[in-house]
Amino acid sequence: MARGPCDESAVAGGCEQLKHKVVQSYIDELHLNREHQLEEFEKSQIFDFFNKSLSTLTTIEGCNSIKWQIRQDDGSIGHIKRSSADVTEMYNSAMKKPLDVARERIREAAKDSRGQAQVVVTGGTAKSKWLQHQMRQLCANNGLQPPIFLHDRGLSDLNARIAEGAAYAYAHPLSVERFLEAGAAFGLQTFGTKVGEKPKDRRWNHSGEFLFSRGFPDGKVQIQLFSHTLLRLVCQCHFSGRPCRLDIYDCYNLATLPQFRPGRYEFSISFTKSEGEMKFSIKVEREATKRAQASSRREEFPLHINLGSRTLHLGTPSQSEEEITAQLENLAKVDI
Repeated sequence: MARGPCDESAVAGGCEQLKHKVVQSYIDELHLNREHQLEEFEKSQIFDFFNKSLSTLTTIEGCNSIKWQIRQDDGSIGHIKRSSADVTEMYNSAMKKPLDVARERIREAAKDSRGQAQVVVTGGTAKSKWLQHQMRQLCANNGLQPPIFLHDRGLSDLNARIAEGAAYAYAHPLSVERFLEAGAAFGLQTFGTKVGEKPKDRRWNHSGEFLFSRGFPDGKVQIQLFSHTLLRLVCQCHFSGRPCRLDIYDCYNLATLPQFRPGRYEFSISFTKSEGEMKFSIKVEREATKRAQASSRREEFPLHINLGSRTLHLGTPSQSEEEITAQLENLAKVDI
């Protein structure tokens, strides 16, 4: 299938971002050197050239240079080149966001597990020698064992299984209501809530305080917060039984809450349906003190289901993490 240039914001993971950056730079150069726009078969040919270059594109030091042939208007063969430095810069730019996420997750895992976590890497881009080198460095810098690359372990059918799962997810889309009815539960994970705890001993708790499930929607968490306390909203996709503490190893991080001023707070969440859409609401109440009256703050968010992971997330698919974070920061204004 012929493919043309696309908006970078619409491109998916790191490998696709790299393909966009490299191929688009070629297409832009060709447009400058030719009187007419490229035909679709010519664009498709350039994408094919890129795909054939992938197997030898990266080394442990960076990226190799690329040299492609292209037929000129007069029928002669011309060449377009990209230096090793140019390709490496494009690669680093394309992989910046995935690596930033990996860097944060590895740092958190190393701290939470006290250096016992094992990092597992999969996906087509994981075959890149440069990416493998960077992942090994990330693990070493955080005191962890070298990562496991699944394609090195004989799991050659893994991508096929991922594709099958993606096809199933696409064919059977999950709604927010069905996600909640399937047994999802929500809780609050805390960091630094013990009195007298030394900074080096502070860890994220391995269980979360129960807040909500469809069967028990009225959960509340009352907690004393200090200046160093951190909070996360977590979700356990399949929860059964009565309200109890959630096992963090069965949960994913739904949102990181802002830091609050020291004091005693109560947290609660709720789900409502408005104009056919499910909404998520989080309420924070601060107890009265000698100097201030009791106060409360509520923020409401739209919701969506990630098609691939079949997990619930705050905001709409088009909203950025920065927008969601900015709205969450409003909760800290409860005592202003």
